[in-house]
Amino acid sequence: MRRGGRRCAKEEVDSAGLLRAPEGWAINEANRHNPKRRERRQPMTEPRTLFIIPAYNESANIERVLQELSEVARPEEILVVSDGSTDNTAALTRRQPVALLEFPFNLGVASVMQAGFRYALRHGFTAAVQFDGDGQHVPGEAAKLLAALAAGDCDIAIGYRSGGERVSTLARHLGSKILAALLVLLTRRFYRDPTSGFRAFSRRAIEAFAKNFPEEYPEVESIVLAKKLGLRIRETPVTMRPRIAGKSSITVLGSAYYMVKVMLASLVIMLRRY
Repeated sequence: MRRGGRRCAKEEVDSAGLLRAPEGWAINEANRHNPKRRERRQPMTEPRTLFIIPAYNESANIERVLQELSEVARPEEILVVSDGSTDNTAALTRRQPVALLEFPFNLGVASVMQAGFRYALRHGFTAAVQFDGDGQHVPGEAAKLLAALAAGDCDIAIGYRSGGERVSTLARHLGSKILAALLVLLTRRFYRDPTSGFRAFSRRAIEAFAKNFPEEYPEVESIVLAKKLGLRIRETPVTMRPRIAGKSSITVLGSAYYMVKVMLASLVIMLRRY
């Protein structure tokens, strides 16, 4: 999924994520109670958990991702957010009995996640899992993140690659190391994989991030923001895998640009009052 992207007015995102869909936007919830889908998988956990799937041009991956995820979550517990996709991502998602939110153009993962948090509040979910649409995240591993929330000692559980697994690109590996050092300076804590997008959020975190969330590159900035908001973070080892298909949009130059923006934005978050 593209990490950045065009932004729209906050009111538009609010409407799409929580109140109503403006012209050009689409929310598909008709399949959430599809009568053809009588068999229900045993839910991964109680209370209710929403899996938020950011998807930008993931037509090569989304069907398999949804099929795998259906083994651990009910259809009504899955929300796909097609972030201005220009391929068949949305069309393929409509074939499945899951909720679909479509953006008319690419806004970036931050807008996707905040819309997902607001959807979770609107529909009474008490936990949420950020789950990539490219196949890197293993559905069964989400149970480890949710168990960390259930233990009651954290509001956000971040999955980090265990067992010496390699990250997707060298650029991301180097960038992750640099950003981890930045977080040590800002939060006085070391994070093994601060760019990981495999995360679980408690109701408290959902409520906080539905109101305030980083503008463009949320993984690192949200850690800084969580500290400012008094949210507790715990890292949990998980297994991840390479993308099922396609390739990451993160390049060396893109990583350098990303790190500069994240550093500046993180400093602003530390100075801002919430």
